[in-house]
Amino acid sequence: MESAVSDAATATPVANTTNTTITLDHPFALPSGVQLQSLTLRRATVADYEAAIETAGADDADHDPALVARLATINDGTDKLVLEDLDEMHMADWARVHAALLSITNPIDDKSPEPGQPITLAHPVNDLTELLLVVGKLRHIKAAQRAAQGNPLLFRLHLVAALANKPIALVRQLDLADYFRAL
Repeated sequence: MESAVSDAATATPVANTTNTTITLDHPFALPSGVQLQSLTLRRATVADYEAAIETAGADDADHDPALVARLATINDGTDKLVLEDLDEMHMADWARVHAALLSITNPIDDKSPEPGQPITLAHPVNDLTELLLVVGKLRHIKAAQRAAQGNPLLFRLHLVAALANKPIALVRQLDLADYFRAL
């Protein structure tokens, strides 16, 4: 079980094939001078989520914008965004972008499987098509708490890895919606 909670090399996000493009009703110029007219969001992985939380820091208001900036390519994929680029986005456009973000990060269904029942992944990673979580015990929680050293995001990551008996590097590659189902 120790291998499930050991942190392997940082995982490279897996390319997902489902992208969502949003054309802005109120285009605007970025600080770089590039005109933002549309953006395309790719599906999010757990590693994307971790990086966005780290970028946003303690400011909860920046968590979703940081994730959008990480997932987005703009103007037909030729440019990337940074968190501050989104500050001047019109509220109506942000509402549509945020709705698109929620549609790609929320679980496809809200049914939680019974303990011991496999979770079929909507977006398989490599050859992994389902997760089978063991019934959690206090020892799993304690091990995840020790490994996470007080970081709640890492606690959940370590707990899912331990319950699925999968390395953290693989869990970080999971599609965010599949990860949220596992939680």
